[in-house]
Amino acid sequence: MFYGLDPESGEPIWTYDITLDGEQTSFHGDMLITDELVIIGTDAGEGHVYAFEKDSGSVRWMFPAGRGVSTDIVRQGPHLFAVTLDDHIISLELDSGELRWSVETGADPPERFTMGSTPAVLGSHVYVGGLDGAVRCLSADNGTPVWKTPLGEEVVTSTLLVDDEIIVGTADARFHRMRATDGEVVGSVEVSQRARSHLIRLPNGLFTAFLGDHGWEGELVAFDAALGQRWRVEAPDGSTWVSARPFVVGPWVIAGSQTGHIYAIDCGDGTVAWSHAVNEDLDWSGDGVRVFGLHDSTLLVGTISGTMYAFDLDVPQKK
Repeated sequence: MFYGLDPESGEPIWTYDITLDGEQTSFHGDMLITDELVIIGTDAGEGHVYAFEKDSGSVRWMFPAGRGVSTDIVRQGPHLFAVTLDDHIISLELDSGELRWSVETGADPPERFTMGSTPAVLGSHVYVGGLDGAVRCLSADNGTPVWKTPLGEEVVTSTLLVDDEIIVGTADARFHRMRATDGEVVGSVEVSQRARSHLIRLPNGLFTAFLGDHGWEGELVAFDAALGQRWRVEAPDGSTWVSARPFVVGPWVIAGSQTGHIYAIDCGDGTVAWSHAVNEDLDWSGDGVRVFGLHDSTLLVGTISGTMYAFDLDVPQKK
């Protein structure tokens, strides 16, 4: 089910059941919100990219995307970009959902897919890592290849643009810096565990990611643009991080644990600025804090079990 909720009360304004359109049950990518639309990919068995009308939940368009899309949908002007679970890089028209172009990497997609190959778009180029272990630069206009750099291992993260370079993580637990102009690798570093999907830029120029070999575990780590590690934080409550991705709010990286706690990590030094128990009366076994959102000064929190919470960021938090 996809829900449009009232931000003040949490009451549903509208809902949409995606199972009516095929064998699909999951939303894994971050939604793209425009003035009129909410755009998101679905997956599990088969999938689509949907454009919902924000006010009513009506489907403006629906694009069939093979096994589905679990990456974020990236926008540049009137055009959209994403990667399917079959490792097809696609570009759609924002207003109509019409396919502009599609590029296949030729990889044999594994049964256990990764969700991290969200592309990056800058100017006339699209940058994306593939399951075939290569990073590509394509023309944003027609998908024509500009350059391709093999890295030898499956790319398991989003593509991060930092000035005139791009950064990706691979399945052999390494980060790579590459020149955006020609794809030459200018630096690589081995880390403790493979990165989990999303590389997030911090306001101080660092970038952060969860490291962990499975769906959740490991540590939250920050690096500088030269791939030097600046700080690392394990879940302070002794459990594991279960957030889908780090979430940046002002000077903090917000992350959630398996025991139902929110932690605000200082972007500069990795210290815990504050923490808050989402629901102390709940048995969090098999549950955890999965996703975050922000509406004005309200922090929205989604859990694995499907309950959503809203907290006022203006109220001093529990240390």
